[in-house]
Amino acid sequence: VEARSRSGSGTPHPVLVLHDRAGQRAATVRPEEAGVAEPAHFAVTDAAGLPLCRITRTRSRPGRRAHWRIDFPDGRPPLIGHRGTWPGWLGFVLLTPLWVTFFLGSVLVTLLTLGHVGEMLVWGCPKNVVWRQPRSLPGRGRAMTFSYLRTGYRYDDTLLDERIAHSMATLHYFTKMHQD
Repeated sequence: VEARSRSGSGTPHPVLVLHDRAGQRAATVRPEEAGVAEPAHFAVTDAAGLPLCRITRTRSRPGRRAHWRIDFPDGRPPLIGHRGTWPGWLGFVLLTPLWVTFFLGSVLVTLLTLGHVGEMLVWGCPKNVVWRQPRSLPGRGRAMTFSYLRTGYRYDDTLLDERIAHSMATLHYFTKMHQD
């Protein structure tokens, strides 16, 4: 991962191999588009090479949030995790004028102190992700949650296999660190 960071963004996405606590291979996450730096589809297999799921990453477009989709080979309904929550995006839009004011003030302080105060207010889009089945009620059916403030992942083992949860968390974290 560190070597990929140093070499730049044009390096192809690596194959991610996850091990359990005993050091045995638990799952492998392979990009389906070989040689691509930012693939959209990943195949997740277990230690024997049998498919566990397929993970798809969709980038944001105007009017659409970026999301992750986990498709299961047994035909279960997929799990979809959208970037940010509706309340988070609503707060983002409503507070944008306030944050722009703080940012401009921060730039002004940095300029007036000739760079001695380098602390600038940084603000970004909502980053929390909740993976759930499509059309499930809010607060229900959370298979996995990424909380940006706690910088952690939580999953419900009755809804999601541990190997898939760890594979999704690893892939999400890798993407977050290298592309977002």
